[in-house]
Amino acid sequence: MMRVMIIDGKYILQKGRSGDKPASKFIGKIGSKENIPDYVLLYQNDQIGAIHGGASCIFHIEIFDRYQCQGHGTKFIELMEKEAKMLGLDQIEVSPVTVDKLRHILEKRGFKPNSKKEEYKKKL
Repeated sequence: MMRVMIIDGKYILQKGRSGDKPASKFIGKIGSKENIPDYVLLYQNDQIGAIHGGASCIFHIEIFDRYQCQGHGTKFIELMEKEAKMLGLDQIEVSPVTVDKLRHILEKRGFKPNSKKEEYKKKL
């Protein structure tokens, strides 16, 4: 079975499956014994990140440590925006946002924070 994916240069965004590495700080997924990420980001065929949540609402996103601060987080958000548009969604939300690096990326991509900067939304 082929996973849905978006290919952009050396990047591939695809639906998660058993065996993919989950976001490390993610505690668990309701209704699932496995901790399968909903989306994974591949760069040059190596998994470099994971998202838990869906295309309309991301509740945990992570770029693995050795790949941070190289622009991959921005690309991950960009590809999730493309996925949301392809699904016909008119808004994407990231919540809760607890890391300053992610706040910076979201603001750079045009997301608007709530008053406490814990939830970011963007109209597509």
